[in-house]
Amino acid sequence: MKNPIQELRKEHSIILNELDSFEKSLVRIVLNLNAVDKFISLFDNKMYGLIKLEEDTLFPFLEKYIGKDGPLFVMLYTHESIKNELEKLRNAFHKQDIHSIRKSGERLVQILRYHIEKEDEIILKEAERNLSQHQISHLSAMLSKLVKTHSQPT
Repeated sequence: MKNPIQELRKEHSIILNELDSFEKSLVRIVLNLNAVDKFISLFDNKMYGLIKLEEDTLFPFLEKYIGKDGPLFVMLYTHESIKNELEKLRNAFHKQDIHSIRKSGERLVQILRYHIEKEDEIILKEAERNLSQHQISHLSAMLSKLVKTHSQPT
């Protein structure tokens, strides 16, 4: 069985690589709206699934050990910030508003980097330290299902 905590870190690494690429495209936005569209698709195909997995499975498991306040509250708050900023980016993209695309894109990159860093440093370490084997198995099954679903060609 794959370690779901390591798999989440791997997914974070993939997203961070996409963020690097996306951030570079923001500099030359007029020339590369395809990169913005690709990034929005990444979210629709992967990030929303990861957010749902964390909120429905991982975070409830961790509440027992670290409570709802503190790190989990911050993670949930940044999930909402990520979703809101993505919606702003999507709207700017549809309007072809270059200034707003750049502004929302830069903000989204900033929020995501912060979120992933804190989740890797705090949340996933707490998960490794506290989750039972049964909880890890359940998380692994849910993550495998998510990865399988979102790796299918669209």
